[in-house]
Amino acid sequence: MTTIEYLHNKKGVIILYAAIISSIVLIVGVSLLNIISKQLNLSYITRSAKQATLTTWSGATCFDYWYVTTTDNTDYPDSFVGGGSFNIYCGNANATVSVNASDSGGIHYNRFYLSLNDDKSCVVVNSQTTSGGALSANSYGYNIGCAGLVIDSSNLSSIPTIRDDNPRVVQKILSVPIPGS
Repeated sequence: MTTIEYLHNKKGVIILYAAIISSIVLIVGVSLLNIISKQLNLSYITRSAKQATLTTWSGATCFDYWYVTTTDNTDYPDSFVGGGSFNIYCGNANATVSVNASDSGGIHYNRFYLSLNDDKSCVVVNSQTTSGGALSANSYGYNIGCAGLVIDSSNLSSIPTIRDDNPRVVQKILSVPIPGS
């Protein structure tokens, strides 16, 4: 067999090698794309959780500040009982605290919410107070603006729900320590 005949019989091997190498490069490329995609998604979730956590803490800090500020050197905050509403200012945002008249047990339900970070996050703080002081408070932080939440203004003890069931919304809840209780 001459050299020309030998090379003539081996033409298909080069195509086979090219196909194998192309397949290996394609598998590595798809694997890297899959890893990068998962890392980007994890990064988004981490950033959203951090934003919701910081928003939750902002609401808790705001509640603590206004609770202590409105106590007027007594054991209970007059502003947080008796019904009606009053305005507070936290984190470059204004909020109105809604206070309902007490129920049969003498408990007042209070709520305020703040839209923070140019309406990129929202915090809702629900608290319960009596004439003897606060019983409990919960801060609910979200990585979306307040427009993305359904906040029931008729029930001040309700938890906000997420509009349109957005799967990328992160909610963090913090029970706020009540000063002096």
